[in-house]
Amino acid sequence: MRRLLSGVTGAATCAASLISMIAGNAMAQQPPPPAAPPPSAAPSAAPVPPAPAAPAPTVAPAPAQPPAPAPQPVQPAAPPPPPPEQAVPAPATAPPAPAAPVAPPAEPAAESAARAEPQVAAQADASTTLQPPPVEGIALQPPPEEPASPAVADEVPWYSKLEASAFIDTYFSFNFQTPKPQQGRNRFRAYDTANGFAVAWAGLDLSYGDDTFGGTLNLRFGPSADALAGDDADAGLQNVKQAYGSWTPGGAGSLVTLDLGKFDTIYGAEVAESQLNFNYTRGLLYWLGQPAFHTGLRANFDVSDQFWITALVANGWNNSVDNNIGKSFGIQFNAAVPGGDEKLFDAHLGYYVGPESVDYGVIPDYCDAASGQTFDPATRTCSTALDGSSVDLARDAGDANSEMRHLIDLVIGVNPTPSFGLLFNADIGFDPVRKGPLSVPDLAGFETQSWWGVSLAGRYQFSDEFAAALRAEIYSDPDGRATAGDDPYIVDVEDLMLYSVTLTLDYAPVPNLLLRWDNRIDLGSDGVFQRQVRTYEKLQATSTLGLVVMTN
Repeated sequence: MRRLLSGVTGAATCAASLISMIAGNAMAQQPPPPAAPPPSAAPSAAPVPPAPAAPAPTVAPAPAQPPAPAPQPVQPAAPPPPPPEQAVPAPATAPPAPAAPVAPPAEPAAESAARAEPQVAAQADASTTLQPPPVEGIALQPPPEEPASPAVADEVPWYSKLEASAFIDTYFSFNFQTPKPQQGRNRFRAYDTANGFAVAWAGLDLSYGDDTFGGTLNLRFGPSADALAGDDADAGLQNVKQAYGSWTPGGAGSLVTLDLGKFDTIYGAEVAESQLNFNYTRGLLYWLGQPAFHTGLRANFDVSDQFWITALVANGWNNSVDNNIGKSFGIQFNAAVPGGDEKLFDAHLGYYVGPESVDYGVIPDYCDAASGQTFDPATRTCSTALDGSSVDLARDAGDANSEMRHLIDLVIGVNPTPSFGLLFNADIGFDPVRKGPLSVPDLAGFETQSWWGVSLAGRYQFSDEFAAALRAEIYSDPDGRATAGDDPYIVDVEDLMLYSVTLTLDYAPVPNLLLRWDNRIDLGSDGVFQRQVRTYEKLQATSTLGLVVMTN
């Protein structure tokens, strides 16, 4: 045991002596350090020390030596130096150093620093942009920057140009004359014709466009839609109140706007929607003396903020399908004096002219069907030679295209305060009407009928919730136009004067709900208002509670 210990000690002493001898030779061959370089404007990077030499290989133990006379305590051998950290790979131009059992002589400091600089650069590049290290003698330029893409303007989504609103109009009406039946007995009324609970109509309004173009679609459903449409129901347009496209040549700031399609009339002080009027029920002038809509071309000329002109050419008066080949024309001159959010004063003078009578007709049973006769278009006579031809005679009534209806309409609005407004409306009209039917062989000529009316209405807004409106009207019907065909028992009442007074109280608990209590008295110069079934009186009194719910 003592011999073994002595052998190990001797081997360790021999290894330490060998390592010390190698280190001393390396230090003796290393040249002195170079002088410090002169100072420069920009400090250079400190030289990187040379990589540590590879550790010496383990030396085999020497043969055992005889034991010393006085053994010394055993000193543990120094542990071998730790392996060096993994170095960053050198550039491809520097070949790797071959492994040797003995460390090669140390290279001079200058060459070591020069060799270390590419390694430092490679390490910095690899840690950031992962670019290859620079090559000696080649100046590297940064990659060219890609041109910035032009800024693309944010496109406005199509639905941002779309506006939509809807409403429902219902009511309860009581006629103190209790006429029968309950439907259609409130005479000379536009839409509140039923007694008891009723739905007037429901509406959906859509508009789309910008400063250059646009489109408007107003749909209506219910009894009021049928009453407003009239003959348009035969053309499938009973639910289309408005449908037209708009074009503003030149865009924003242009003086001209064109509308083509079916649109509301430009005449009168009231409109079809109850929530947009002073009163819930529509007046006599609106229903008996003015058109409600046209189908054609409308042009608006904005001369200034205070003056503009509206003109139209249309198929006719309340008909989308014309009943003759003539066209009707209209113009309106408008002026306004601004006063805050509302117009302090505005005036509208309009004129309408055009043929409104039918220019064709049919004479029924013109030929004798019992004897087998039919009409022969070739000979313009009745004949038995044609089988399957009609016994009726279609006739031309082209003289209707030269007979013009005229309407002069004046509307004046005054708003002395934001809470109080006045509306004045006056109309006078002339219309040639054929004296006889088109179903008789002898075509009759025309006679001119006339009408006029005046309306004055005022409304005061007490608060955001409460308001009151009062309307008074006079309507003159000297030729029986208002009662023509309206009632099978009371027709063609000439020299009829009608008077009407309406008081409406409004309550709006929230902005989208409107309650309107409308109390109205109609008077006639003749007994034209029905009581019960067969009695007619000069007075008609109604009380109507309307409810309108709106989206905006």
